Amino acid sequence: MTGRGRAALIVCGALLALGCRRAKERDPGAEQARPPSGPSAAPAPVPALERQELLARLASCEVVHRGLLFDLGTPGFNARRGFSFGPFTDSVPVDRDGATFERVLTNKLSFDFWLDERIERPMVSLRVSKGTARLLHVSIDDVALGAVRLPKDDIRIVATPGAGMPLEPGRHRVHLRFRGIPRDEKGPVAEIDWLRIGEREPDPTSYAAPTNEDIVADVVLDRVPKKSLVLRAPSAVRCWLRPSEASRLKLSIGQWGGGRGVAEIRALRDGQPPLVLQTRKVSGGESAAWTPVTIDLGAHGPGILGLEFAAIDSTHGGRLAFGDPVLVRREEATLSVPRARVVVLVVLASVDRRLVPPWGPTGKLSTLADLARSGVAFGRHRAPTSVASASFATLLTGLPPRAHGLEDVHHGLAPELRTVGEIVKEANGRAALFTGVPTSFRPFGFDQGWDVYEAISPVKDLPATEPMARAERWLDRELDGRPTPILVVIHARGAHPPWDVSREEALQLRPPEYSGTLDPRRGGILIGALRARKQRALRRLLDDDWVRLSALSEAVLIKQDAALGRIVALLRNRGVWDETLFVVTSDVGPGGPPDLPFDPQGPLTEDRLLLPFVMKLPGGALAGREVQVATGPEDWTVTTLRALGLTVPPRLAGLDLFARAHGLSPLVARAEVASLPGSFASRLGTRLLH
Repeated sequence: MTGRGRAALIVCGALLALGCRRAKERDPGAEQARPPSGPSAAPAPVPALERQELLARLASCEVVHRGLLFDLGTPGFNARRGFSFGPFTDSVPVDRDGATFERVLTNKLSFDFWLDERIERPMVSLRVSKGTARLLHVSIDDVALGAVRLPKDDIRIVATPGAGMPLEPGRHRVHLRFRGIPRDEKGPVAEIDWLRIGEREPDPTSYAAPTNEDIVADVVLDRVPKKSLVLRAPSAVRCWLRPSEASRLKLSIGQWGGGRGVAEIRALRDGQPPLVLQTRKVSGGESAAWTPVTIDLGAHGPGILGLEFAAIDSTHGGRLAFGDPVLVRREEATLSVPRARVVVLVVLASVDRRLVPPWGPTGKLSTLADLARSGVAFGRHRAPTSVASASFATLLTGLPPRAHGLEDVHHGLAPELRTVGEIVKEANGRAALFTGVPTSFRPFGFDQGWDVYEAISPVKDLPATEPMARAERWLDRELDGRPTPILVVIHARGAHPPWDVSREEALQLRPPEYSGTLDPRRGGILIGALRARKQRALRRLLDDDWVRLSALSEAVLIKQDAALGRIVALLRNRGVWDETLFVVTSDVGPGGPPDLPFDPQGPLTEDRLLLPFVMKLPGGALAGREVQVATGPEDWTVTTLRALGLTVPPRLAGLDLFARAHGLSPLVARAEVASLPGSFASRLGTRLLH
């Protein structure tokens, strides 16, 4: 399999696993933590980068047992469906008596797989439940493997007769085509528990599949319990990942049941023979005990690595147990997050980061320039989508769009989702959101979970700085109270139309003697009318229009910069500036030529995804630094909770920005994922996958 193929599988597996983590219950524990009353409180540790549970990644791993086994109805299966992001309409996962099945709704189902070894006489077997289809035709690539008759009742294992050409190592696609479906039948075509691709066997119906439910168990050896990966010999589980230089694998190996066993841990790379990292012989029975194992993964070089846990041999029906497999850092990090009493998040809508310091000229943006000097700038901060409301939702929930469900312009934030404002409130803190951007108004669900929520419509005769002015007044009142954690979020119009520029001010903007259509008040309407034109050639701005657009953006940002300066001055005057985490960022980029700007759901291009992100830490830590590490809005959520001394809900996968700014890499490389319904754009190192 090529490196690009493995990278794609890692990306898709992570994407779809995140999509299944949408919370239906509230995460307990955050309300138990209490923030410090002053700056002398002990700083919080940074555990998010220090431990990766491998069993949590199992859905995207490969199971090898007499061939490749695919457990349908799981996120790992969906990750193989042509690198598609979903949603999928041809099948849905269902649960039947604790087992996961894929309910097929159409007459065809296809997915990709990779082989590391040649299969001489390929055979496909399935455990399938009855449906409306009577026959199943199976092919791999363009080679037919035969037809099998599906059960009329109950659940059975069926297998192809085994024919066709040998399968070489590399990428392949299996096609399942269902036939014999009565025209008047509306029910599911079939339900599939698992599918296996391997060498032809005399009796495939006796096969006992090690599905995800079967290979994870709580194992107790010598009175020591461990959550374990349990395998019968011969079988293996392969997890493809990109570990950092500091990653170490820690686990314990034992024999569960009677007899003796041999376990191996191997490293796999494309085009190279497997490298055996550890071999352990263990004994079961009454004297069974755990054998601890530690492996330095960083010593085996950078790049994508397949970590294989293999049960080589076992006697008397025993199984090999790989207990509590985790990735930890080679040397324990001593970094700590500076504690904050106040957190201010300013989201300037649709800002091209080339207009603001440190990426653009300082000009009259004195407040933003001062923040760049006193804070840390993140040069690879990327939005999770081109939909402004979805990106803003990720900031407030710490979840990617596929998890929080606000994936397009037609959806809102679900009431059961827990925002960072709500977590602060539960910790006896105060939280407020002031917005002048319709994408974060009440119809999109952003009013939930705040002590104060105020929305200022752009059509009102109020300046674009009104959300900042109201936030300043609210902060002034709150700072008179008892010392509790304070969170204020400001969603300002930024560079998005309508632009708060008078006709007199517009006359002074470049280009001189402008005669185009971009009027400060009606510019958004005019751009929308251009976007509605049928001919693509007519959906564009002229060169002078782009110059005027840049000038309008600069003019309104100067006014909002001054309003931000008044908030900073308030915090300084009230003596809490050194206890403040202050962040300025954007929701999405405006987009550039030849496309029209401000598309509500534009393509996933870098000019819409790459965002400004400047963070002033409490105490002025890391002042004036610019770091080139991959970050996203979900990282702000985690960093804010840690800075306030609150417990991070376990479903949040963000990274601590303070540790990232210090150069601390995650134990496993994280794909930078941006998504829309039906499409995604992901970066993994230097690889870009669309």
